[in-house]
Amino acid sequence: MATLSAAAAPLADDAANDGAPLPVSHALAADAHQTARVAEASHATQATQATQAATEATHATLAAEASPPSPFAAVSAPAPVRSAAAHPNLSTDSGHAGNMHCLVVPSGPADKQETCSLFFVEAISAARERVWITTPYLVPDEAVFSALRLAALRGVDVRILIPSRRDHIVVFEASRLYAYDSVRAGVRVFRYRPGFLHQKVVLIDDEAAAVGSANLDNRSFRLNFEIMVLTVDRGFAAEVEAMLLRDFAESFEIDRSEYRDSPAWRRMAMHVARLFAPIL
Repeated sequence: MATLSAAAAPLADDAANDGAPLPVSHALAADAHQTARVAEASHATQATQATQAATEATHATLAAEASPPSPFAAVSAPAPVRSAAAHPNLSTDSGHAGNMHCLVVPSGPADKQETCSLFFVEAISAARERVWITTPYLVPDEAVFSALRLAALRGVDVRILIPSRRDHIVVFEASRLYAYDSVRAGVRVFRYRPGFLHQKVVLIDDEAAAVGSANLDNRSFRLNFEIMVLTVDRGFAAEVEAMLLRDFAESFEIDRSEYRDSPAWRRMAMHVARLFAPIL
């Protein structure tokens, strides 16, 4: 077909120049030539497109190999959100069953670390807005006392509720001096007006609360067997807050005058009592 079209090409051109009609054989040869030219052009176009596609695919492959995969590729599509009502372990009522996280922290003199002291240091240091503590005895060690003062200095609402009535005279006098030093550092100290207070509670921001047997003194930190239960739950923390607010309403806040207005013998008794702080 290619030979026939090639031979008929000059004849068709001559006939077109003369203006004379082509014979039937010549017309067939011209049609065959035209069909061959169209086919060749189509094949060339397809070959060009195939070459371009292969080139683009090669470039894409090289680019993918050269660049590291995106770390967000696996998380580009967000996972479907599951509501609390659909979760089998979450409760949507006012109760706390099924959604409270608790940590039991036992401590004692057999611990390799000072567990109780470290617990208070971490709880106070973790507070960003407030830390409220109730304790019958305020005789902390240096680590806990430093954490309290640092929290107050960084703007945390630090409150300590202690009793206004004593049950141990030495501990009570030492607590008075620690209360004075706490007030000087910006810690708010309250005395429970109805009398003696024996609860041990720590409230941390709006999220966590701890209840147990540990006092804020060295005997609980190192000598006694104690236990604290830390609960991370906003609902429970709100209940503890309401309880403490009621206690604060029945208390009075002390200032520096409690120490300054005391007689000289009383101030001396406070300092002497503080010497026994490591075993109080």
